[in-house]
Amino acid sequence: MTRFHAVLVEDEPTAATETSAALEAAGFSVKLFTDASSALSGTSAEPGPIDLLVLDRRLPLRHGNPPSDDVGDELLDALLQQHPDLVVIVFSGHTGLEHAQFATAKRGIVSLRQDDIQFDRVTAFEKGQSLEFDTHLQEIHSCLSQMEDIQLEVLTSSGPLEPLTKRLLRRVGFEFEGISVKARPLAGGLTGSPVWLCDIEGSNGSVARVVVKRQTRRPRQGGFQSLLPAPLTAVTVSIIHGFCGGYYASVQQVAGADPVPLLDLLISDPAAAAKLLRSLLIGLLEIKPGQSVNR
Repeated sequence: MTRFHAVLVEDEPTAATETSAALEAAGFSVKLFTDASSALSGTSAEPGPIDLLVLDRRLPLRHGNPPSDDVGDELLDALLQQHPDLVVIVFSGHTGLEHAQFATAKRGIVSLRQDDIQFDRVTAFEKGQSLEFDTHLQEIHSCLSQMEDIQLEVLTSSGPLEPLTKRLLRRVGFEFEGISVKARPLAGGLTGSPVWLCDIEGSNGSVARVVVKRQTRRPRQGGFQSLLPAPLTAVTVSIIHGFCGGYYASVQQVAGADPVPLLDLLISDPAAAAKLLRSLLIGLLEIKPGQSVNR
């Protein structure tokens, strides 16, 4: 069984031992921090994807400081910004209405498969709710396990992929309900963002052939895709976020059976590149006067 990576922030030794045992029983490996300062710096330095964050509300800022609810609340805000696509569990000795509102309100959701699977960004439990905690862990682990079970083949000789890239490509396959993903790197264009041509297979054959671009923030609307006639652009069909190591995956339909990056084509076949650019110019000239554009 694959063990996923959970970060636990808990300063009370007995509670830390019990919560760690519950996480490990559910299939998670546990990295423990005992104060807010070390948790914030330690999670930012993690090389691979963090799958779950669990923290006590009442924490010391640094080792030896007295614990307080304010420190835990500030750490929650900071971790949500640092890890924008993960689910978080907050424990409190007594989760009153005021704290539950602070912890969960306007925190959003982590959505998968076009909202068919949803997790609240933050779930608050009292420390006595062990059964509810275990059930929640099982639901998260089941979703991650389905993702990890997707077979990934990357057609490149540049060496093994980093764990975050593997997670992102499997996450795309999971979104399309695939069982395998075959990915071929493409040129990243002017931004240098990694781009892959992905063939996604399901249990009954081919599911999708798409171009996937890794991005650090949600893509903005506008640009060529919103301006050009449909035959000239590869339309974005999905923007995937959640359990992606903090990244976004912009998924575009493929125009043609074997796409070639334009910058590569300029080198290998300038005449063909010029023909394509001529079509692009015609499309731009057909933009209606008064249409809103981004330059």
